[in-house]
Amino acid sequence: GMAEIYLAQEPMLGGGIRIVVVKVLRKQLANDEDFEQLFLREGRVAMQLSHPHISTVFEFGKWGGHFFIAMEYVEGATLKEILERVALHGEKLEPEVAVGIVARVASALDYAHTARDARRASLGVVHRDVSPHNLMVRFDGVVKLLDFGVAKVAQSEDESRSDAVKGKFGYLAPEQCRAESVDGRADVFALGVCLWEAITGRRLYKRGSQFDTFRAILEEPPPSIRELDPSLPEDLDEIVRKALAKEPGNRFAAAGEMQEALEQWISNRGAIVTAARLRRAMGELFADEIRSGPRLEADTKVRERLRATSVHPPLSTSERPPPPDAALDDAPAAEAPSRPGWVLPVAAIVLLAALGAGAFFALRSPEPTGPSAAELAARDAERAERETERAENEARAAAAREETARAAAEREAAAADRAAAERAAAQATVEREAAERAAAEAAERQAAAEEQQQQRGRREPRTERRRPGFVADPGF
Repeated sequence: GMAEIYLAQEPMLGGGIRIVVVKVLRKQLANDEDFEQLFLREGRVAMQLSHPHISTVFEFGKWGGHFFIAMEYVEGATLKEILERVALHGEKLEPEVAVGIVARVASALDYAHTARDARRASLGVVHRDVSPHNLMVRFDGVVKLLDFGVAKVAQSEDESRSDAVKGKFGYLAPEQCRAESVDGRADVFALGVCLWEAITGRRLYKRGSQFDTFRAILEEPPPSIRELDPSLPEDLDEIVRKALAKEPGNRFAAAGEMQEALEQWISNRGAIVTAARLRRAMGELFADEIRSGPRLEADTKVRERLRATSVHPPLSTSERPPPPDAALDDAPAAEAPSRPGWVLPVAAIVLLAALGAGAFFALRSPEPTGPSAAELAARDAERAERETERAENEARAAAAREETARAAAEREAAAADRAAAERAAAQATVEREAAERAAAEAAERQAAAEEQQQQRGRREPRTERRRPGFVADPGF
């Protein structure tokens, strides 16, 4: 990703600490204006959102030459991890639990879609990256929506780049695949995919290539959940199918409407999906993780190096060492830091590989010395990989648009052929009717002529012709 993720301890006023997550824009991307704006926009958007099912952002900005976002630490598991853990046991989520999780995310999306800033102007937020990777359930049963990194906002500075396809393949709405303008109904579609997968335990749109995935999203009707499990209720299938409609106008008009349908479905079954029920389910699935707490994925040697330098190589994820507090017990003490509080002391920033972190470095002066040749080469390779990925995304979007245009042209050609045939048929009908009228008129004229002839024959007197022979006696 474009950021490195750290778990940090923030000293609190009056004592105590708060664990926070710190996202730091990779330094090699700090001079890339596109990535910088994306990163800062995520902070701006998330800072204005306050909802129980959206992860909280405490602070964002630039400090010590690094762009950062400090946010709530969500101790739990993503929906993706939950489904994988359930599958390991050869089971599936209870439909009520799956619906309960998704209904809470729908409420978060509905809030984001309708949120306003301090001046009461609409923020116009569309998440655009709703997927099981960004839906989390805390171990205490609270559901959280994460990562507004590619969110669309009203009058966004990057909306002119309409060709860019943002989001995870397999969860894009059809209009996103076509690089068209999107609204909250695109998030409804993505949430529908999450619901389908949470209920069935399978991936919905995963094909051999990303182009095939695009084609499936654009053209293939999603299988009914009842085809995979006939025991699932028909009314639940109707909700899923409505969320997955290809045309935005056929989906739920708003995420809140989808939330109401899901909660009504749960209520109709006489069920209740509380945070306590989700907490019990998480306790059964992640008992070991809950007992152990957050893990510092590093061995003793790495922890010793942590105190000696601010730059470290990637850490191994194969071991399960003690929790962060134990790892830091022997770290040197530090004075209470100035704001931002989570950047000092150095030993208080704990890398958590489970959150996807790479290298470790401290956000304070003095900064590390210049990069080595190997680091520069790695940066160049990463930049090239990023550019290649961007080009591939644009090529896939262009191919999808070309395919859509081709299909539209074929439909237009077929429609034109049908119209020409209809015009020819109409012309033939007109000519036939004209010929029939002409024949009828000729028949009428002939009948009239015959009638007149008969009438003349009746009016003329008949003259008898005298037979030849002797003349009558004249009387001589």
